Amino acid sequence: GASVTVKNGTGDNVAGPVTTAAGGTYSVAIPNSALSEDLLFESSGGTFTDEATGTTGVTAGRLAAYAEANSLRAGSAVHLAPEATIVCDLVASGTPYDNAMTTFAKEFSFVDNTSVAPVNDNATGTTDAQKLAALRAMAFSRLTGDMSLPPADQFPLLSEIAADLSDGVLN
Repeated sequence: GASVTVKNGTGDNVAGPVTTAAGGTYSVAIPNSALSEDLLFESSGGTFTDEATGTTGVTAGRLAAYAEANSLRAGSAVHLAPEATIVCDLVASGTPYDNAMTTFAKEFSFVDNTSVAPVNDNATGTTDAQKLAALRAMAFSRLTGDMSLPPADQFPLLSEIAADLSDGVLN
């Protein structure tokens, strides 16, 4: 599995690392005192099946998510996905969180929601929001393929997209 860590706004580790389960799920105990800080969730490593090509065993790169201070409480879910990584990278580059969310929504026509788990199946109980989150994650996999890049290059591509968006425009 991948390794997941949680850092505060100054880069200090506050929880983890923990290893994800085969399906990418994880549980990490964040001290209550850290919940009043901005938090950065990061994963690296592990493998996945590329949604666009069906290639199995692709080595995963970095995924991330940003949680504003006081936005999480016991039992909160934070799912690391391509769109969350882009928003997180915008914040890390100095863009205020609200501006990062607005810029992302303007350019991609949807809002990042790290509380929804992407689920790519029609199993009983899978919500439309989960299916839509999976479709949105798959779109970044497809974009990577459309650029004739190998599946593992999706992760540096996310960083490049965030760098491009840092001026507020995807071009």
